[in-house]
This record gives sequence, C-alpha cells and structure tokens, in this order.
Amino acid sequence: MSELSRQLDEPAIVESRKALTTDRDRIRTLVEAYYVKQEALRGEDLDLFVRAHALPNFLEVVGALVRHAQGIRLDLIDDFWGSWILKFWERWQPLAEIERAHLSKTAYTELEYLVGEIQQRRTLIEAKRTRAERWAARAKRLR
Repeated sequence: MSELSRQLDEPAIVESRKALTTDRDRIRTLVEAYYVKQEALRGEDLDLFVRAHALPNFLEVVGALVRHAQGIRLDLIDDFWGSWILKFWERWQPLAEIERAHLSKTAYTELEYLVGEIQQRRTLIEAKRTRAERWAARAKRLR
C-alpha cells in the first residue's frame, strides 16, 4: 500500500493530475481528435495527451490488482483514495467511453471495476449503519 501511495507522487502521475484538472476540455478535444477523427497529434498536443493518460492508466493497474492480486485490499484502497477515485471516474468515464468505442472495448474496464467495487462497499456500509441506527432508536424507545 505504501508503494502505491508513493507512486501517486511520481512526477508523471502528478503532472497527469494537474493536466486533468487544468486542461480537461482540451484533453477531451484531443481524445476526440485522436480516436474519433484519427488525427495525428504533435508537439504540445501529443505531450498533453500522453501526460493526461498517466493517472487513469495507473488507476487501471490498481483496479486490476484489486481484482486479481491477493493482498491488495479494496477496503484500504477505498479508505485512502475511494472518494477521490469516484470523483475522478465521473470526469474520466466519458473519455473512456470514447476510447472504448474507437480503440478497445476493454479500455479502462479494470478502473470501472474498481469504481463499482468501491460504490458497492459504500452501499453496504451505509445499509449496515442505517440498520444499526434503527436498532438503536428502537432500543431507546423501549427503555
């Protein structure tokens, strides 16, 4: 887990996070140009395109590790980065759909799996919390 955390601080990932925050519309335009219109990207456009993919590619690997590797626990991933991953996926999913339609139907399926598992875990936690609160309220009324 500590190694994964360190990797989030690697320059390529940090630059990707910055690009995805500050240049989101331009990145979408580049993804559409490259995958839909099949235009060649050059210079700064190519640099931004490549830089933007570092973070989602990293999270794709994290998703694959959660699904297939023993020892990578979903609860830890969720506790450390879950909210951030869910918010990121909201922004990246439309671009992932473009890549799926024009490149590979499996693009970012491990990241999507990870998001689904985090959402499911949180739904279960909330259901348990709600059930416990109901029982506590009943016990209080019976006193």
